[in-house]
Amino acid sequence: MYQKDYILRMIEEIGRFLAALSGLKSKKNYKKAFEDFLEFIALHFKIESEELSLENIESLEAKLKSALNDYPDELGQLLLNGGESASEAGRRDITETLYLLAWNAYSKAEQESDSYRFNRMVEMNNLKEKLALMGINV
Repeated sequence: MYQKDYILRMIEEIGRFLAALSGLKSKKNYKKAFEDFLEFIALHFKIESEELSLENIESLEAKLKSALNDYPDELGQLLLNGGESASEAGRRDITETLYLLAWNAYSKAEQESDSYRFNRMVEMNNLKEKLALMGINV
């Protein structure tokens, strides 16, 4: 019961955060959106900005393992939005890492989910194109 409550609470927190992030992005306050994203993942996943590199992808996935198993769709949305914020803030290095992590989360959701979600497929196709433009083929 405790784990279910924790999962629901995390999903709600991610939803509230994504709404706030969307507000910042609509006001074109990209730097603040990116800073807030970094604070969120540091607080909830113990991931610091210095760790966000392709060389650390396995370590990052280990820190995200519980979320990948329990709520991969929501984690994918969070990481995709974080990647977009990083891109808009001019941090391509971090953008690549977040997009790849988002791809991995969505892929896990697609493989293990009992339900089909059209938006997931749209987001995966968009991510695949963005990653290809960065020279990363998935």
